[in-house]
Amino acid sequence: MHVWPPPHHLPRLAPALLLAWVMLAAVAFWGGEAYLADQRRIAVAEGYAEADADVRAAEQYLLRIIDHVQGLHALARTRELLRAQRESEDAVAAIERHLMEVAGARASLVLQVAVIDPEGWLSYSTTPGWRPLYLGDREHFLVHLGGVEQGLHISEPLIGRTSGRASVQTTRAIADADGGLRGVSVVSLDPVVLSRGLAALGSVPAAQANLITLLRREDGRVLARTRDPELHLGRPAADRSAAGRAAIESGERSGTADGLTLDGKEVLLAFRVVEGTSIIATSAVDRSAHLARVAQEASRLRVAVAGLLFLLFLVGVAASLWSARRRAAATLEELDRTLSSIPFVVYRGAIGADGALSLLYLSPSVEDVTGWPRDPSGWTPAAWKQRADAGARDGAAAFATRLAAHGAAEREYRMTRRDGGTMLVMERARVLRRRTEGTLEIVGSLTDVSAAREVEAKTAVAAKLATLGEMAAGMAHELNQPLAAMLLAAENAQNALRRGDAPAVDARLEIIAGEAERARDIIDHLRIFARGDEGAPLGAVDPAAAVRDALLLVRAALREAGITVTVDLPGHLPAVRGRQVQLEQVLLNLLINARDALQERPPAAEGRRLAITGRVTAEGGVELGVRDNGGGVPPALIARVFDPFFTTKPPGVGTGIGLSICHGIILGFGGTIACRNADGGAEFTIALPAADPAGAAQDPVQPALQA
Repeated sequence: MHVWPPPHHLPRLAPALLLAWVMLAAVAFWGGEAYLADQRRIAVAEGYAEADADVRAAEQYLLRIIDHVQGLHALARTRELLRAQRESEDAVAAIERHLMEVAGARASLVLQVAVIDPEGWLSYSTTPGWRPLYLGDREHFLVHLGGVEQGLHISEPLIGRTSGRASVQTTRAIADADGGLRGVSVVSLDPVVLSRGLAALGSVPAAQANLITLLRREDGRVLARTRDPELHLGRPAADRSAAGRAAIESGERSGTADGLTLDGKEVLLAFRVVEGTSIIATSAVDRSAHLARVAQEASRLRVAVAGLLFLLFLVGVAASLWSARRRAAATLEELDRTLSSIPFVVYRGAIGADGALSLLYLSPSVEDVTGWPRDPSGWTPAAWKQRADAGARDGAAAFATRLAAHGAAEREYRMTRRDGGTMLVMERARVLRRRTEGTLEIVGSLTDVSAAREVEAKTAVAAKLATLGEMAAGMAHELNQPLAAMLLAAENAQNALRRGDAPAVDARLEIIAGEAERARDIIDHLRIFARGDEGAPLGAVDPAAAVRDALLLVRAALREAGITVTVDLPGHLPAVRGRQVQLEQVLLNLLINARDALQERPPAAEGRRLAITGRVTAEGGVELGVRDNGGGVPPALIARVFDPFFTTKPPGVGTGIGLSICHGIILGFGGTIACRNADGGAEFTIALPAADPAGAAQDPVQPALQA
C-alpha cells in the first residue's frame, strides 16, 4: 500500500497506559518528596548536632578560662592575707610580679588583677600608674556586701575606671581571719579577646562560622560574640533577637529552638548553661546553609524523576505509536485486499486553500482500472496533465469550489490509458472534514464509464427515435400545413395560367417555393436531430437557438395537449459550452415530460401552462428553466428523478432513462441540472458554463487528481 505523505500525528495513548503513567508519576513524586522530607529532617538534626557541639566546646573553653581566673583570684587573696599578717614581703612581691606578667602580656585575655578594700576603694591593681579610685558603686563590688559566700561573680561588660578599656569584671570576696569581708579581688577580662577565643574554636573564618554567643542568664547581656563583638557587647541579646530570648526563657540547662531569625537569617539554635555559672552559651546555625545540600539534591532528584517520567512517557508514546502503526498497517492491508478487486478506484486526499490536491491514499484497483501503476510518482499533477485531454487544464479550481460550496461534486473527463487507449472517467468526491486553515479532507472515486456511456448513447438514440415516434402525429400536422398551402397555391396557379394571368401565376409559385422551404427546414432538422452530434467536440452553443429548435419539434404536440407555452429569454444570451443537438435533446425531453405531467391532471384554473426562462449567471454562464403547473414530483421521490430507470409515469409509459441521460449530458458539458417543486408544478434548472472565449473545441473537466 502506498500512503503519502506518511501520517504525522501521534496516536492517542490508551486510557490504561495513561492511567498507569499518571499513577507512576504520582508515586514517584510522592516517594521523592517523602525522601526529601526525610533528608530535611536529617539536615536539621545535623544542624542541631553541630550547634550543640559548638556550645559544648564553648562551655569547655569558658570553664578553662574560669579555672585560670579562679587561680588568679586565689593569688590575689593570698597576697592580701600575707599583707594583713605583715609577713613574707618577698612572697608578696613574687605574687605581684606574676600577676603583672599575666596582665601585662600582649593580647592577654586578662586586662588587670585588682583588689577593692571593704570601703569600696581600689587598693591594688596590676595596671601601671594606678591610683586609688572609689569603686564602691560598682555592681561587681556591691554583690559581695551580703556575705563572703557569693562565689565568683561575672559582671556585664563595662568601661574599666582603672584600665579605661571595655572589660568583663570577675570578682570574688576575700574573707579575713574572723570571716568578715577583707576585700574583693577583681580579674578584668577583655571581652573582645574572649570573643576571638570563641571564634578560634571553629576551623573556618568567623564570618562563615556559626554564631556563638556567651550571655548572662540574669539579664541576657552579651559577654562575648564570635561575629562583630564590638557592636553587641553589653547589650541585652533578649532585646535583639528571639534566639537569646528563647535560651534565657526556656528555664532548661540545655536545649534547642527552631523557627528563629537572627541577623535576617532563619537559624537552628542550641544553648547550654555553663556548669557552675550563670552564663549561657548559644550557637546559631544557618538553617538554609544546612538545607542547601538538600535543596540541591531536591533539584537533582526532581530533574531525574521528571526525566525518568518523560522517558517513560516517550517509551509509552513510542509503544503506542508502534502499536498504532501496526494496527494501521493491518487495517490498510485489509483495506487493500478489499479494494483490490472493485471495478473502480478509491482515493483520499486533501485540497489546500490554493486548490492543490495532495494524495494520501490510492486503492490497488487503479492499475486494473487505468492501466497505470500505483506508484506515487505516476500520479503527480504533471503526469495527470499528460494523460488528461486538452480541456483538463482549467477544471481543478472549479471542482474544488463546488466541493467547498456543496460538500460533494462529480464530473466526467477523458483520460489516456497506459496502453494508449482512452477512457471516459466519472469522478465523485465528498468532503470528510474542513480544517481551520481552509484545507478540505476529501474521499473520492474514479470509475471507467466508457462502456456505460456507449450503452447510454445507444439508449439515447433509441430514446430520441421513440421521442420522434411520439411526435410523429404532430410532425405530420406540421408538414401537412405547408403541403396543403402548396397544393392550394398550385391549383390557383393553374387557374391563373388558363386565364393568362402571368403575375398571379408568379405569386402562387413564390408561395409554393416558400412553403417548400419551410417543409425542407422541418425535415432537415428532424434528420439532424435523429443523427445527433454526440461524437463532436464541445463547442459554443446558442442557448436561445436550442430553445427555438426544441420548440419547433414539439410545438404541435404541446398545442394538441392544450398547453400554453411562454418563453422569457433575454435579448442576447451568451454562448455556452456544449453540443447543440444534445442540448436540444435535453430540452425536448423536459418539454415532453412536462406535457405528460400536464395531461395526467385536469387543467388548472389558469389552464395548462409551461414556461421557459433564461438568465445570465454571475459567473457569465447561462441558467435555463423549464417549469410547469402539473402538480410536481412527490417530495419523497424528488432526489431520485435522475436515477436510471426511475419514472413516476404509469407502467408501459416511458423508459425511465430520459432524465438520467439528460443528467449525463449536462454533466458532460461541465454544468448541472436540478429539480424542485415550485408554484404547483415541477421546475428543472439547467446551469451551463460560458463557452471558451476562443471558441475552441474543448472537453468539460479536468482529471480528478490534478493538483
